[in-house]
Amino acid sequence: VISQAAGQKIRIDADLSASQDIIIADVVSAGSVELNATGAIISTAPMGSPVTASTARFTANEGIGTFANPIQTDVTTVTADNGATAGDIYITNVNNLTVGTTGVSNKFAGGVIDLHAGGTMTVSGTISSNNGDATLTTDSGTVLVNANIAAGTGDFVGDAGSGDFNINANITAASLDIRADVGVIVQNNRTLTASSGTTYIETGAAGTFNTSGIITNNNTGKSIDIVADDYVMSGGSRI
Repeated sequence: VISQAAGQKIRIDADLSASQDIIIADVVSAGSVELNATGAIISTAPMGSPVTASTARFTANEGIGTFANPIQTDVTTVTADNGATAGDIYITNVNNLTVGTTGVSNKFAGGVIDLHAGGTMTVSGTISSNNGDATLTTDSGTVLVNANIAAGTGDFVGDAGSGDFNINANITAASLDIRADVGVIVQNNRTLTASSGTTYIETGAAGTFNTSGIITNNNTGKSIDIVADDYVMSGGSRI
């Protein structure tokens, strides 16, 4: 266990002279945690939250977590950057989560970005992949997209679980799948672009899709499907 008092930072740097992984089991800080690996950042904990802090910054060249074993956190704010060598980004937070202003980026070609929050997720920094899939999901909270999301030829999936999905920035990907299983979806004067695939937007029973933005499919052979109890278009909205 690595532990630090309030207001202080825990910073761990792997050997910069070679590809070195950081393997984490339990890091606790009342301040911030910063992990910088020349290889990958790997979690050994199958459950719980091995990184507990107010903010966490992850930087690696060969991946940050995996599908089978994501980096599990209990933080307020997270940012992450993976280099072009290899790997995906998988981060699961136990409560509310804000993507900080420096955002989350995966430069590895086809590398995935997958962020999950137990509560509300607020995207305050750009999320960008190098043609890899980008996924944002919550268990019980709203998703607030306040900064652009760009997945290139990768797909975008957003699922607000039992909350709302509020789109206050542009989202661009090969295909789009946006859902609010219980709540509403609001697109506030921003653009949703599917470059080659379909666009699927679904609210739960008695849900509303309210848009004042633009929905674009660049491939005329692909569909735009909207499933909602109510569908409201306002302002300069168009499909």
